[in-house]
Amino acid sequence: MTLLLKMDWVVEKDVFEENEQQLVEILGDRLSWVSYGINGPTFSKSPVTDYIFYGTHTLGRRLQKSKGPKAICWLYDKVYDCNYYLPFFGGYALNNPHLFVEAGTFSLLRASLGHPAMFIKQNSGYKTFTGVVVDSEVPTDLYRDELLMLAPVKPVELEWRFVISKGSVLTQSPYGNILESGPRMEEAKEFATSVIPEDYDPAPLWTLDICRSEGSYKVVEVNSLLSAGWYNCDIAKIVEAVDEHN
Repeated sequence: MTLLLKMDWVVEKDVFEENEQQLVEILGDRLSWVSYGINGPTFSKSPVTDYIFYGTHTLGRRLQKSKGPKAICWLYDKVYDCNYYLPFFGGYALNNPHLFVEAGTFSLLRASLGHPAMFIKQNSGYKTFTGVVVDSEVPTDLYRDELLMLAPVKPVELEWRFVISKGSVLTQSPYGNILESGPRMEEAKEFATSVIPEDYDPAPLWTLDICRSEGSYKVVEVNSLLSAGWYNCDIAKIVEAVDEHN
């Protein structure tokens, strides 16, 4: 009988701190760390074979392009861009309807509309800032031709993160520090299950964020599993599922 060896994991230190201790306990000797600074990545143990990387988009993209052992992090180009995935969810998406403008014309557009507050998010899935409500200027330096998604400001009462595998929910967690679960989370899970598109499958595993807004459930966004926080998800289930695909 051939014994299949599981791949090592390399985790970017101090990024998803709430998950680090559980990863240590679950992965044991298969886990090592990497830090990213001005001089580039620094590994606690240099990889000798391809490995699973859990960390930021920025470092993941760099490691994917490096010589030698490669990082597996499922940062597939375009599939996490707003203008790619939003059409799959139609009216179930919180930020539909929306429009796209180049960063260089954002101020002009707001001026022409009378400077309303609006929700702004980078179109690119390789986001350098999270979506925010702005009432002045773009909150970070961007290339002038970078696409921004603009949408009306809508209230978000509760939010959850679902891990999607093989077209169904693997595990879930209230988003961030929100502790609400119970009936609302079960309702959100039923909604998430019902809106997973059959023809949208960006990676072996990915995350789907669902919120409750004005009394109904909506799709907030999708993300790469290996560059997203897992909060109170069942991390053992996630590790096992990722291992099965590598």
